[in-house]
Amino acid sequence: MRRTEHGISKPGEPKRLPAKGRECSIPGCHDPMFSRLLCRKHYRRAAKGLPIADPDDSKTVGVTRSGKSYWGIVEHDGERLICHECGKSYLNLAVHIAMAHGPVKQYRISHGLTMRQPLRAERLQEAARAKGKTLARNLASSRSPETLSLADHDLIIRGNRISRQHH
Repeated sequence: MRRTEHGISKPGEPKRLPAKGRECSIPGCHDPMFSRLLCRKHYRRAAKGLPIADPDDSKTVGVTRSGKSYWGIVEHDGERLICHECGKSYLNLAVHIAMAHGPVKQYRISHGLTMRQPLRAERLQEAARAKGKTLARNLASSRSPETLSLADHDLIIRGNRISRQHH
């Protein structure tokens, strides 16, 4: 015999009845429950690893102090980024955070930084972009038909034969 509270006691009945009157378990949220006692909005925040209830704890970006800096803003002193925890400046703040203060994700959450805010100095970001563009150009040039025509066809055939023997 199947349990009647799940709504599957008789053939033809729905497999699961909607949770009538069930609301999100977050205080102050009266949206209908979606999954794991949370509404859709709070469930999606939890799935992304973000704080569920009152993500900013009534703090204002750029106004409320957070450690040695301001909440929600990565400050810099010209070229280097300033750490919220110790107040020192670094070219690559993410490396410093991971070595000295723990997980970077937790640092971002505790100081109101988004996951998309860069934690590297602009100079390092530009160097990485330039390196990526150079690698892309080199890859495109190595795949050009002219490069293939310059290759020794006997070596290509020999390489294909050897790889077939090993696989």
